[in-house]
Amino acid sequence: LRTFPGVGPTLASVIACELIDVRRFPDAGHLRSYAGLMAHEKRSHNTQLGSSPRKVCNSHLKWAFNQAAGGMLKGVPAVSAWGVTRPGVP
Repeated sequence: LRTFPGVGPTLASVIACELIDVRRFPDAGHLRSYAGLMAHEKRSHNTQLGSSPRKVCNSHLKWAFNQAAGGMLKGVPAVSAWGVTRPGVP
């Protein structure tokens, strides 16, 4: 885990302790949902009424992934440049 930019010893420990065994998730979508990184869509008969982040999730894991993303934005010039130059994103 520490080979990823933005993940130091503390975040690696939190992620490892909270995930325990990544093989328990059938696919990446289930892991994203467990970590609270997927938007929850509200729908009614093919009409999207809105979306919001999941509130029922592993808050420690969500915090760790958000911290890692912030560290990656600061530590990797190519990633930080991509985040700044995307058209249409405030």
